[in-house]
Amino acid sequence: MKKLSHLFIVFALCLLALSGLHSSALNSSIRDEYISETTLIEQLKSCSSDFYRNTLTDEKEIALYDKIETVMFYCRDEYPFFFTDDETVNKISLYVCLDNPFLTITNQYYETQTENADSTLLEKYLGTAYLPFQFVTDDYYGKMAEVYRTAQSIVSAMPTGQTDYEKALYLHDYIVTSVRYTYDYSDTDADNAYGALMNHRARCEGYTDAYAILLNIAGIDATKVMYFGSDTNSEAGHIWNMLSLDGSWYQSDSTNDSFGADADIPSDYTSYAYFLISTADILNSYPINSQIADLIPPCDNDTNNFFQKNSLYFTEYNRYDVGKAAGRFLKNQLAKGLNGVSVKFSSKEAYQKALSSDEIPYLLSIISDYDGANAYYYNYFYNDEQLVITFFTEK
Repeated sequence: MKKLSHLFIVFALCLLALSGLHSSALNSSIRDEYISETTLIEQLKSCSSDFYRNTLTDEKEIALYDKIETVMFYCRDEYPFFFTDDETVNKISLYVCLDNPFLTITNQYYETQTENADSTLLEKYLGTAYLPFQFVTDDYYGKMAEVYRTAQSIVSAMPTGQTDYEKALYLHDYIVTSVRYTYDYSDTDADNAYGALMNHRARCEGYTDAYAILLNIAGIDATKVMYFGSDTNSEAGHIWNMLSLDGSWYQSDSTNDSFGADADIPSDYTSYAYFLISTADILNSYPINSQIADLIPPCDNDTNNFFQKNSLYFTEYNRYDVGKAAGRFLKNQLAKGLNGVSVKFSSKEAYQKALSSDEIPYLLSIISDYDGANAYYYNYFYNDEQLVITFFTEK
């Protein structure tokens, strides 16, 4: 019995050596198998961020990140990662999906099953973790190639000479006005960038991936932030973007700036309640998944904060100041073929005063005086979590 145990240990050590060789050859072996897709995959990877990868300090975890990223991009349905505990594989897999907008959490990432009935004693002894994936479609590469080409054309059509702020704003407006939210859960493309950019129908992950792809092509580092419903005892989760402008990070949620599922809202309507805001602000609406919460910066530099930058942020309520600023901004929006202006308040007291039934008619009247669109009717939405009121015109 003692001799058998000794042989088992020798066998395990041999597997350790072989698996190390196997892992080191992973990238080249998979690339050889899918050589025809290598150019496309490199293009898709060029739209990625390194935000979560850069938070890793352990060289083994960095190497694992690179291997998992390769496995995902080369569409391996299942691949064994030897000598790595399930918790680490799950964490790194999540980081890979958040950094890469062509890899969707909804369709491609599933947590490993530590109690898998098919796992052998040897696999458990060696700490083997299997990472299974389900891909969006059998024509994954064909659809992602369409997304990449379309995203390139959208970015190429932007006005020249724009600052990074102006690029982020332009692409935000493109997503919000061109994509409609869908509750058709049989439409799996709605959970990825194909649904947003090709079908113009998406849910939160489709919005988020599409915006990240466009931003990264435009030269703006953008990644994803999210929470799982299970992380908050909720049935639903949510995902949005975090982007870097002039060395500072900002939160941006294009899904919630779009009212595309509401038939009563004009298709050109654009909200800015969630555009370039702080982490503290986003936390007023959504938690952040516990696996990444400690990695997310405060995003509290207001240099490129939308409301501060456009004089639409108010520490107190004055109907003339608010109405004039909103009207002037809305006039510029209407000239660009867009519709909607958001104003934000620093306190609930000022926000609630602006929303009072006595004040709204005055505000709408002042806005109409300054936006030059007197033939329009006006309406508004409000967001108690962000202390934001958005006004728009109705023909």
